[in-house]
Amino acid sequence: MNTPALAYTDMFVKNLLSITESNVSLQDAFQEIDKNNPKFIELEETLKSEILFQYMHCINISIAFKDSRKFALGMNKPPENSKERMMLNIRNVLDYINASFTNERFGLPLLVHLNKLALDDIKDVWEISKMIVSEGEIDSSFDFENKDKVVMQNDMPSYIRSLEDYLATAQQPDMVKIAMIFYEVSHSHLFACGNDATALAMMLFMYRKIGLHPYINFSKCLNNLQHVRQKTMDAESMEVWLEMFFFELAKETKELRSRFSPFLEEVRVEHTSYVDLNLRQIKGLAYIKEKGKISREIYGRLNNVSQITSYRDLTGLLQKGYVRVEGIGKGTKYVL
Repeated sequence: MNTPALAYTDMFVKNLLSITESNVSLQDAFQEIDKNNPKFIELEETLKSEILFQYMHCINISIAFKDSRKFALGMNKPPENSKERMMLNIRNVLDYINASFTNERFGLPLLVHLNKLALDDIKDVWEISKMIVSEGEIDSSFDFENKDKVVMQNDMPSYIRSLEDYLATAQQPDMVKIAMIFYEVSHSHLFACGNDATALAMMLFMYRKIGLHPYINFSKCLNNLQHVRQKTMDAESMEVWLEMFFFELAKETKELRSRFSPFLEEVRVEHTSYVDLNLRQIKGLAYIKEKGKISREIYGRLNNVSQITSYRDLTGLLQKGYVRVEGIGKGTKYVL
């Protein structure tokens, strides 16, 4: 995949910054929310249902929201038809992404596995030799129309390597490279069936891997962009695609933050006396109050941050007079 020359418009940069800001706010605050709050549990269930609902519509399978809710929340009854089977498969794809994003990497094995998960029991027998396009014979089930490229079986390894090289070496923001790879893959027939379900799963996996919040609904963004796909193809300009994609993504991240805002306000009210601290530092102070002291190592595990970030946060608490230091070197402890 060649690295395209892109002209970043002011709107594009503004939306990219907005997405980053909203995502950081969500990730930081999410650690502080009371996960046992019944209203929070209800919101989580609704978000999971919406993601499955929009995913199914994004691959041109219409379902009722009440049905997506049943499957999203773990209903495991045997599927009664191919639509329910696909819904169950996509739920399993989403579960796999959230469970495996830290360990797996983008490449042909990942794409093959996502394709297999999405098509489990849809085909009588799933075999890679049958599912990867070998003679240009394409099963249009679960795929958008107007694909502009067919990748033959013999070309698959080199094609995927070109995408891997682009991801590793292109001097562009990660969020941009992932959007570009998705556009490329979603317009290519890599498999005999399930290309769109697989391309979307690949994008969700990669955005999750770089740290975007799991409840950001990318499928909803793409459903709002169907007209942009064709416009981009007609204009042969990726700027159109990227600008509109990140415009929709910025809207989605802002909306998600607003839906969590009642719970974030509860956190802020609880910690009104610590207005000059970030949420990690507040969490660290709560730990010291309970345990009597904290080390940089424990602070890092508590907040899932690096030793450098732990040192910076704890030094900030020290400089602002919230804590004092006992011991030196590796034996340093921070106490009230």
